[in-house]
Amino acid sequence: MPSESNVNPLELAELEKLQFSCDLHDGILQFLIGARFSIESLRNHVPKLSSEEIVSQLSEVESILQKGIVEGRRWVGSLRGEKDYPSLSLSSLFDKVVDEFRRSEDRVTLFTDLDPAGLETTFPIGVRTAIFRIVEEALRNASRHGRAKTIWITVSHETGSHPWLLEIQDDGIGFDVDAIPEDHYGILGMKTRADLIGALLEIKSERGHGSKIRLAI
Repeated sequence: MPSESNVNPLELAELEKLQFSCDLHDGILQFLIGARFSIESLRNHVPKLSSEEIVSQLSEVESILQKGIVEGRRWVGSLRGEKDYPSLSLSSLFDKVVDEFRRSEDRVTLFTDLDPAGLETTFPIGVRTAIFRIVEEALRNASRHGRAKTIWITVSHETGSHPWLLEIQDDGIGFDVDAIPEDHYGILGMKTRADLIGALLEIKSERGHGSKIRLAI
């Protein structure tokens, strides 16, 4: 089993900053940009629009901004919640990430099959945090980039050299695993975290056939 010494805090800190900047760009900033474009379009077409059309477009802007607020609150809560990691069991961490995802992504159906033996496994805080972040990123990628409608999370506990197994599968649009952009820090972050805790991470996907993430510890 990985020990605390296997997790380099400096590498993790740099990774957190890199991923946070990427999430700001892909999340909150995209909502703000979308709202700005909608407002500019509305301003340019106001003379030609009926009052009902204006109200409809303003409602759309309001919806975009509300999604940005939800995304911002999610990140604030996530950053503030890191201080609670040492006191959370693996079971509590899964409850946390699943609950947050279901509240923020109500259009996606999330199923879980979590083996109690797997959730009772004792891991150091660095390993539990890495698992939490990998699950969080995989769910976000499936919803945001993969446009999945359904996601399945499975945790099992087996015998062998890597007895603890996490699998996350979705029915999204999929992607070419051999052509991942260099600036896709989410997948880079998952791979780096897996390496830091001595885990095996497999990413399988095919365009039009969803994706599957497999983490073995």
